[in-house]
Amino acid sequence: MKGSLSQLMFLDQVMNFLKAKEKVSLIQNALNKHEINESLRAKMVDWMIEVITKFELSIKTFFLSVKIMDKYLQLSCTQHMNNDILLIGITCMFIATKLEDVVSCRLKTFVRAIGHGKIKAQDIINMEKIILITLGFEIDMPVCVDFLTLICGIYGVPDYIRKATENLLIIFQLFSNLQNHPSLETGCALYLASKFLNFELNQEIILFLSSSTDFSNRVHFMKEQLYLHNEGIKKYKNAFLYTNFELVTSNSCLYFKYLSDEEIIINAQ
Repeated sequence: MKGSLSQLMFLDQVMNFLKAKEKVSLIQNALNKHEINESLRAKMVDWMIEVITKFELSIKTFFLSVKIMDKYLQLSCTQHMNNDILLIGITCMFIATKLEDVVSCRLKTFVRAIGHGKIKAQDIINMEKIILITLGFEIDMPVCVDFLTLICGIYGVPDYIRKATENLLIIFQLFSNLQNHPSLETGCALYLASKFLNFELNQEIILFLSSSTDFSNRVHFMKEQLYLHNEGIKKYKNAFLYTNFELVTSNSCLYFKYLSDEEIIINAQ
């Protein structure tokens, strides 16, 4: 499906606005200054998906929570340890849900139902202040689903391709070395999901996605990393938000397997 001229002009204007904002929010080497294990960060990201799903928060709340957490760790002058990640992660979700969800989770929900009493309300309030000041109150940062929603809406990308792309983007969040500009992450994920599921993307979309000079190299890198981390990804039980998709390696190849509802039932038995 081709977008109309007015839609394409709108897409171009919004994309330019979002790309301008994402340049100042690029995250790289978020853990370099801290004594936080990469695997512990991945567990926190995986747990964030569980929380977002259980409490019916928006998927953007998940992506923004990860973004705020990593940006804070990148900018923080305080060296954080492994035992700090729970408070930081919970606080980032608390900030994100207030910004994104029509009905946000209350503080007492984070303390009792999400934190199970391990984190005090005052600790979350204090950490919220620290994070906001560290980020200069710049928390409304573009995330992957902003770009994905725009592209899929204007070009009429099928829902199963959108979900597969979203699932790849969730997996990307598990590993800090896969973090890049959200627009580039989204382009790579959409391109890979389409290839994995043998869906032919509209030529206009391909031209739009590949406008970055680093696009082809980044796609190759992302695919290579997915292949290398495939077995490790499986231990993160919440990484596959949509159960219709399974990441499979076969004969040195990597692809997404689409499971019908009947196959899901059989696998669960």
